[in-house]
Amino acid sequence: MQAARDILQSSIQEHDPVAVKLLFSGGHDSLVSTHVSSRILSEVGVEHQVVHIDTTVGVPANEEYVKDCAERYGWGLRVIRNKEHNGKSYWEWCRDEETFPMPQDHIWTYIHLKRNAIEQIVREEKEDRSDRVLFITGVYADESDRRAGFHQVEKRRGAQVWVNPCFEWSVSEMASYRLDNDLPVNEVAAELGKSGECLCGAYAHPGDLEAVRRVCPQLAQRLEDLGREISPSPAHQMKWDMDEIPEGWKLEANGQQDAFRDSPDQVQPLCHDCTR
Repeated sequence: MQAARDILQSSIQEHDPVAVKLLFSGGHDSLVSTHVSSRILSEVGVEHQVVHIDTTVGVPANEEYVKDCAERYGWGLRVIRNKEHNGKSYWEWCRDEETFPMPQDHIWTYIHLKRNAIEQIVREEKEDRSDRVLFITGVYADESDRRAGFHQVEKRRGAQVWVNPCFEWSVSEMASYRLDNDLPVNEVAAELGKSGECLCGAYAHPGDLEAVRRVCPQLAQRLEDLGREISPSPAHQMKWDMDEIPEGWKLEANGQQDAFRDSPDQVQPLCHDCTR
C-alpha cells in the first residue's frame, strides 16, 4: 500500500495533472488498482473520477458489476460510450473489413474501441498546451516482464500520463488485498480469466467462444451470426476463435507485443491482459 501511495504522490507532484482518471475495466486487478488509488487520493484530497469504456463488444453483466462497485464504494463513475468519441463500433469495424480482428489488426480495434475514448477525455479536460491528464490502471508486471524492462510504473504519451500504482505487487499480494478488503467477485471475469469489458477476439484462443457463451449466450450468438454475415460460404466460415491458432498468427501476435512494448505510437496500456 505504501509503495502505491508513493507512486501516486510522486506522479501527481511531478505532473500536476488537470484531471485524474481511474480506469476500471471490471477485472479483478483493475478493481484492486481502482480501490487502492481511490483510497489514497481521497486521503490526500485529490479529486478523481472512475472511468469505464463501453467498447461495444463487452458483456453487459460486466458493466453492471462496474456500476455496482461504483455505487458500493461511492465512486464518481463515467461510462464513456462509442458515440461520444466517434470511433467505429466493433460490429461496424468487422463489417467494413469483412473479418474478425486478427493479431495484426489489434492496433486498429484498440484505436476505435479504446484509444479514441481516452483521447476524447483528454480533449475535454485539457485547456493549456502543458496540461496533463493522469490515467491510472491495474497493470502489474510479472517477473519476466520486469527483467526484460517491458513495462514501467509510469509511461507518458503527450498529455497522457499512465500510472500503475500496483506495478510491483505480486499475484498473491493482489489476491490478499481483494480478500482482506472483501472486494466483490466479478463472475464474468472469474469465468473468462479477464474482464468482460472487451471481447474483440484478436487474441482469442480455441474454446474462448464457449467461455463467452457461458457468461453471455446472446453475445456468443451475435458473434457467430456476424461470422456468417461477413463470410457467407460454409467452406470458408469466419470464426471468432479458431480450432487451432495458425503458427503465423502466433508470430504476428508476438510482433504485436513487441510493438506494444517498444513503440510510443502503439502504446496499448488498456489491453495488457490480452497482449502480454
